[in-house]
Amino acid sequence: MRCEDDSIADFPFRTHRINCINSQWYFLMRGGENIGPFPTKEDANKHLASYLEKMKAEG
Repeated sequence: MRCEDDSIADFPFRTHRINCINSQWYFLMRGGENIGPFPTKEDANKHLASYLEKMKAEG
């Protein structure tokens, strides 16, 4: 599986939080830690969204 180029961001003011490393997908936490691996970019996005909702609820 080849990683797609993520050069076009939905929110240009934010940094990219989804990374592809060795054909595996990760999301990046604020401290610089990669969470994953996930088999697809969509899975990484779903887990990132869940993580952010959890952090917001604990807020």
